[in-house]
Amino acid sequence: MNWFAFAVLLWVFAGLDVGFRETFQLGHLAIAPAFTPLLAVFIALWAPSAHAAGACLLIGLVADVTRVTPTESGYAVTVVGAYALGYLAACTLVLNFRSILLRRNPLTFVALAVVFMAITEVVEFMFLRVRSRYDELVLLGVGVDLAQRGGSVVLTGLLAIVIGPILTFIAPIVGLDLSHGTRWW
Repeated sequence: MNWFAFAVLLWVFAGLDVGFRETFQLGHLAIAPAFTPLLAVFIALWAPSAHAAGACLLIGLVADVTRVTPTESGYAVTVVGAYALGYLAACTLVLNFRSILLRRNPLTFVALAVVFMAITEVVEFMFLRVRSRYDELVLLGVGVDLAQRGGSVVLTGLLAIVIGPILTFIAPIVGLDLSHGTRWW
């Protein structure tokens, strides 16, 4: 895997996440698709296992750094670790199942993107809930928060339909070998 090309791709995807989060947001709700989980799913599907785990952890750390959580005192804080653990947990799931998946099938990428994003959102949700017990984080109600996260999961799955072929096209630049796992059926 070419780590320099991966870093550039991560920078682009994180920029798309930060730059277009409000543009793609549905109304006043915080329901918007995310770009970085799609990169993480693609890396987890095709990179060697150790590289995939490290890359997903790094993508999760970047996702943590680009998001802020309000506090009762009016400040916004960055909680490092919530998405990093979520991305690592979801990457572990993809790594365990990728030997039985039809990896080149575009629907596999879309389905994995939804599952990957759901796992990361649940881990991040639980991480922030536990932390809010002893910290002054201001969180939404459980139902509203889970509904917004669920909407984001669905929109990310829809975005995967478009982003999947683009990532497949640029995979050789990142140094990913797509020659194995060529079964379509």
